[in-house]
Amino acid sequence: METLKIERIRGIKGEFTPPPDKSVTHRALILAAMADGLSLIHNPLISFDTETTMDVLRALGVAVLCEGDRLLKVLSGGYKTFKSSENLPLYCANSGTTARLIMGMLAPRGMYAVLDGDDSLRGRPMQRVITPLSKMGADLQSAGNICGGSMPVYIKPASMFPAGVKGDVPSAQVKSAVLLAGTQLDGITSYTERLKTRDHTEALMPLFGADININDLTVSVSGGYPLTAAALTVPGDISSAAFIIAAALIFDNSEITVRSVGINPTRSAFLEIIRKWGADISIDNMKSGAEPTADITVRSSFLTGGVIEKDLTQKAIDELPLLGMLGMFTQNGVEIRNAEELRFKECDRIAAIVNNLRELGADAQDSGNTFTVTPYNKKNIKSDAGLRSFGDHRISMINVLLAKRFGLNILSGDINYINVSFPGFLEQLSGLEVT
Repeated sequence: METLKIERIRGIKGEFTPPPDKSVTHRALILAAMADGLSLIHNPLISFDTETTMDVLRALGVAVLCEGDRLLKVLSGGYKTFKSSENLPLYCANSGTTARLIMGMLAPRGMYAVLDGDDSLRGRPMQRVITPLSKMGADLQSAGNICGGSMPVYIKPASMFPAGVKGDVPSAQVKSAVLLAGTQLDGITSYTERLKTRDHTEALMPLFGADININDLTVSVSGGYPLTAAALTVPGDISSAAFIIAAALIFDNSEITVRSVGINPTRSAFLEIIRKWGADISIDNMKSGAEPTADITVRSSFLTGGVIEKDLTQKAIDELPLLGMLGMFTQNGVEIRNAEELRFKECDRIAAIVNNLRELGADAQDSGNTFTVTPYNKKNIKSDAGLRSFGDHRISMINVLLAKRFGLNILSGDINYINVSFPGFLEQLSGLEVT
């Protein structure tokens, strides 16, 4: 396969604005489709995954118009006006967020629908959503038993009812599916988590008129009322910004400022962790709202490393492979525990990051639901290391950072996966480089 030579760089300096938040964009689109009227989504992320959600909503009869890459207009008659897709599967491509949230949105609608995806998505667990929705009376059937229920998933008409649901796995997508269904049911539906997960859905729902109550780990929605159109602005994606922040930490004499990035407390554990490790970070220009934002400045730092476990693992779930990579550049290395959810992402991210770091010559170990990375020895680094993306956008971005740090070749085709969440990543990073 064709390879792309990545030259080593000395560092990065300057300012950049991260791409809009993928999780918020998905949820804003779905809530806008459920609402009656014209909703305006400013600064949306236009990427492979979010375009998948747009296509599914269009197939259900919702008008979604892109005006450049800065504004989405969503016109809908509300959740009661969705068209049946019985004869045409709703294709969710590689987006687990699309599949699981749409499942919750459609389950109460009394219509037939089929959700399907690509080979990767077909290997990801869907029973975790099917089970709680079934406890609310949904009629959902999975076609396979890969990872405990897999796609395609068949949705059949059912008389659903509000219920109190307790989460079996810490998953914001499962919580969101239950809340989206509960919004359409007369009465109060509640979801109680074992550990706090990202709260974008419950943060955005009141903007569309939903009656939400939050009590510690329990979120309740009083449903059965129509949602109304709204206007909102999507913040910069902290999960994408984390890769530029990590670059500043591992390259000498670096300093970058990330503008208008989301600092939702349920998403900013990455910052909490690296600060604890000694990262030189300042946060300024904080703005409140449903999704608070700020400017973040980070400078090259000496990191101590440490253990990540329990609720911190769940709060930083998307950044764990990146934190594992940073373990190479710490004093004490990194041990990441309770990370089993990484097995069920776009790929098995534990296996992927451990494989690549070993291929590079670093010491990384995969021990079930725990993985460890020790500080690297310069003598062991292999200049011909074959880093693989495993079809995963976050693994691919980590590979780019390692390639720029050590001067490596990477598979040129793997770069395309980055467009799932961070279109223009290479160009943005190159614009900050000090060569």
